[in-house]
Amino acid sequence: MVRAKGIIKWVLPPCALLGTVWVSLAIHNAAAEANPFLTAPSPSGTYTVNLTGRKERPFLIPNTVDYHALKVGEPFLASRHLHSAWDFMDLSFELGYPDHRWVSDNILQLYNERYFSDGEPDALVIVNRAGQIIKHLRVQSVDQFLLFDLQPGAETRLLNSRPRGDYKDFHVVGEFYNGRRFEGGKSLRLNKRLGGPFTYYIYISGDGATFEGS
Repeated sequence: MVRAKGIIKWVLPPCALLGTVWVSLAIHNAAAEANPFLTAPSPSGTYTVNLTGRKERPFLIPNTVDYHALKVGEPFLASRHLHSAWDFMDLSFELGYPDHRWVSDNILQLYNERYFSDGEPDALVIVNRAGQIIKHLRVQSVDQFLLFDLQPGAETRLLNSRPRGDYKDFHVVGEFYNGRRFEGGKSLRLNKRLGGPFTYYIYISGDGATFEGS
């Protein structure tokens, strides 16, 4: 019994300290989630995108970045996941996407400007074949694109950073006004004999997304 009390005496202080650290981090994360570190209104002011979370490299717990959107000042899109960094080896949001710009009034691009200096960028063509308005679409492929209110039949051509390796990776998440969501992804191997830049297509239908590239 005496030995057990001695062990508890030595274990309690480190545990208490660790608990205090975790509580402090949790409070800090809650504050980060509530206060946007970036507010980006579209050129006409129709849409406003707010980014929340922690954009730096993680310390003890993973860092995540979320986003939500307003339309003409009213809630339009509830909080959605944008980026995660699980440990210090992962790319942080602030290093991966230090720059942003509105490509058009309904398309926000998050990117790294220096990637565009690596030769001519790729082209990314997004086609809405769903027969209905796509309320929201997030496209991740080196850059991240947030698109709103894509009309039926719309064909959107975007400049997209070239990949850092031998594959071009795609991941899309979207939803329609009826609340139905879709998600998909693909990794396409580069034909380096052609040199690039390349053109890639993302077709959105009622069944989800398909990907093509050349």
